[in-house]
Amino acid sequence: MLLAEHLTLIALEPASGLPRTGCVAALSRPMVSAALLTELAVQTRLGLRGGRVIVLDDLPSRHLLLTETLHAIRRVDGRLDCRQAIRYISRSVQGLPWEVLEGLVRRDILHAVERRWWILGERRYRVRSLQAQNEALEALHEAAVGRRNSLEAVAMLALALGSGIVRSLLTAAEHAEADARMQLLLSEIDQELASNAELLDTHYSIALMTGIGTAVSALLKEEGKKP
Repeated sequence: MLLAEHLTLIALEPASGLPRTGCVAALSRPMVSAALLTELAVQTRLGLRGGRVIVLDDLPSRHLLLTETLHAIRRVDGRLDCRQAIRYISRSVQGLPWEVLEGLVRRDILHAVERRWWILGERRYRVRSLQAQNEALEALHEAAVGRRNSLEAVAMLALALGSGIVRSLLTAAEHAEADARMQLLLSEIDQELASNAELLDTHYSIALMTGIGTAVSALLKEEGKKP
C-alpha cells in the first residue's frame, strides 16, 4: 500500500467518511503530492542533493501515480527544491487526491457514498476495511515510538509530523518523542551529507524524505490547512 493510501486511511472517520478532527491536511493535494515524492525516495528512485530533488533511478514503477510523478520530476531533474517539487507535482499529476481515494475504492478498502440531496453530488469515502485502517494506524504508532525503523517507517513519520495529524492520533508524550526523533534524524543526515565523501543513494533518499516532511509542513501552514 502506498504511503499516500496509508495516510488517507488514517485520516478518515470509518462510518462518516469525513476527515478525523485535525486530519484534513492529510487529504490535501500538497500532502498527497508530498507522499508520492516520499514513496519514490523510499524506493531510492529520488533523492535530495545540494538542496535539489534529483532522479536516482528512472525505471517505471508498477503504480501509475508513482510513474507519473517520476516522469514529471525527470523533466525538471535537479532544478527544484522540496517545496517547489511538491507544488510542481500538485500541478503536474492529475486527479490528486481523488485518484488515491478511488484506488482504495477499487480494492474494496473504502466505500464511496454520494449524498443524495447535495447539489454538487459530494462523495464521502467510508472505511470498508477496518483491518487495513488499524494496520495503518499501528504502523504510524510504532514508527512514532521507535519500534519500526525502516525507511518506510521514517517516511511515514516525516509525513505525519509534516501534516500535523500526529497531534490528533498520538498522546502528547508520543508526539514529543516522535518530533525529537525526527529532529535528531535531520541533524544526523545533515552531518552525514556534509562530512561523508562516499555517499550512497540511500543517503540522498533519506535527505529527501526528511526534507519533504519539513517542506510540506511549511506549505500547509501557508495555505491554512495545518491545525
